[in-house]
Amino acid sequence: KEKEIPLLFVQAPYKVNKYDPQLPPGIDDYTNANADDFLKRIAAGGVDTLDLREEIVKDGIDHYSLFFKTDHHWTPESGFWAFGKIISLLNKKYGYTINEMYTNKNNYSVKVYRDWFLGSAGKRVGTFFAGADDISLITPKFDTRMKLTVPARNIVREGSFADAIFSMDHINKKNYFETSSYSVYIGGDYPLVIHENALPQSDKKILIVKDSFALPVQAFLSTIFEEVDVIDLRHYDDGTLTEYIEESDPDMVLFLYNPKALSINKMFMFD
Repeated sequence: KEKEIPLLFVQAPYKVNKYDPQLPPGIDDYTNANADDFLKRIAAGGVDTLDLREEIVKDGIDHYSLFFKTDHHWTPESGFWAFGKIISLLNKKYGYTINEMYTNKNNYSVKVYRDWFLGSAGKRVGTFFAGADDISLITPKFDTRMKLTVPARNIVREGSFADAIFSMDHINKKNYFETSSYSVYIGGDYPLVIHENALPQSDKKILIVKDSFALPVQAFLSTIFEEVDVIDLRHYDDGTLTEYIEESDPDMVLFLYNPKALSINKMFMFD
């Protein structure tokens, strides 16, 4: 507020649907109720929110189709859908004029790896319980030129979207138990990732504060903005979030958390 930087909290969905929990008798889960209460409180404090759980209902999407069978994460296709919802809101509410071609799935190619991913739940029970999941690489057909930097790991990848974004070690070989194909986007969770775009649609600089649900979303957002900085507070220890905002002076700060993050104290360690 002091720096007049817009703040948006994006609530990713939880694998349990608040409107159709499908839990066994006697099992209660309060994750969605906690998220509802949290969103109500921060909205009352003047923070803008985008509740993707409600957008799922508005769009008539089967909630459970958005998630992997064997993992708690949503699929890259779901991340792309969320990316479209975020861009739509930025255009409507914050004065952005981002071309719809960037959120049109027809302008992306999709390569599907069949039965390639065994998620964290699947690893506990093996493939005979629920099989394995498909996972997709979604790549822009339009020209891209970008750079990804992970300062803590001395990682630099540059070139096209695919060159910069995909960490192919996570998907080149099918390995259910020693890799996570979901981490092909970005490479997994790092303290800080800096995306630089040489062919941006917008000259704005966005800061995303995130959990692992953001991996595909930040990948797609990197096609839009001149710079996208991404902090994961579970791992970031080079200062406080407040200090980073002071130093980097972003044009917007965007939080993207799934509801389970509310039970992890480190997610909210701003100071």
